[in-house]
Amino acid sequence: MLASGRIEHVRAQIASVEDEGNGWKLETDAAQSLSADILVIATSHPPPAPPVILAEAFDGQPKFVADPWAIDALAPIGQDDRVLIVGTGLTMADVVATLDASGHMGPITAICRRGQRSKSHAAVRVDPFGDFATSASPTALDLPRRIRLTVEAGGQWQGLFDRLRTQGPDIWRALPLVE
Repeated sequence: MLASGRIEHVRAQIASVEDEGNGWKLETDAAQSLSADILVIATSHPPPAPPVILAEAFDGQPKFVADPWAIDALAPIGQDDRVLIVGTGLTMADVVATLDASGHMGPITAICRRGQRSKSHAAVRVDPFGDFATSASPTALDLPRRIRLTVEAGGQWQGLFDRLRTQGPDIWRALPLVE
């Protein structure tokens, strides 16, 4: 399908997965059967939910964006609109980048309950460091502990995360299925 430029996006909950030896059989909660040569589990966080007080106060307002990942969620924002973003993590950075790419020129303010903002990458090149794949963590909870210990032992966290990105597939593959 990729060679033809065609991708089919199926929105469904998977009820079961069966290894057929030369591929995979998936069954959706709507009893739809799907086949795949390769199965990739690319989990993510559930869609964001605004704090109840904001959801109630702004329910039905066309310029209140509760889920910036929803299709055309940012479309109601005009080029010169003032934008307030609640939260200063990576989603905020993605929203700002998306608004910038669409030609947005209005002021953008981001607030965070802890007064923090996303950490930037190092000002100078940092070599990747740390080995989390050779002797993989036995549990998902063990990995953050090892990451903290490695950072505390020295080095800039940005280099450690650069290494984690490259070792990610090996780390996931080494974890037991229940993890």
